[in-house]
Amino acid sequence: MLHLSRRGNIRPAINLKNIIEAHTTHGLSHHPLYKIWCGMKQRCDNPKSRYYEHYGGRGIKYCSRWKDFRLFFIDVIEGYSTGLELDRFPNNNGDYEPTNFRWATREQQMSNIRSNKWIEYNGETMTLSQWAKKFNKLPATLYNYLKTHTFEQAVKKYS
Repeated sequence: MLHLSRRGNIRPAINLKNIIEAHTTHGLSHHPLYKIWCGMKQRCDNPKSRYYEHYGGRGIKYCSRWKDFRLFFIDVIEGYSTGLELDRFPNNNGDYEPTNFRWATREQQMSNIRSNKWIEYNGETMTLSQWAKKFNKLPATLYNYLKTHTFEQAVKKYS
């Protein structure tokens, strides 16, 4: 179909539906995974991101496949549910990629950070927070107790 423009020129009719479809890449920008994907990219790519120093600043990146949100979505949708976070696992120092990620709870994420204090006792190794949970204590309570006592004393007191 042709239309006559204001200037008298003949031009093809504009199909608004085709224009919208051409500018819609995946239609999933409101899905929770889109926000997670954007966060991953910001941490790795944007030096102005508050978390860049812990990710991109340390050389952590994401695989080239995950530059495309649709492929990221396909790779990670299985196992996702609301409230889970993208975790680099089993290699916490590795890149984000299909073989190095899992969906983790906030608690799992917090046990997978570099600043954790790991405590081994009777062949069992856990973070200070995990031990505190086992003793039904706040992590700060156990932390403060360990400033002046041994872990063995803490076990006797809190078990």
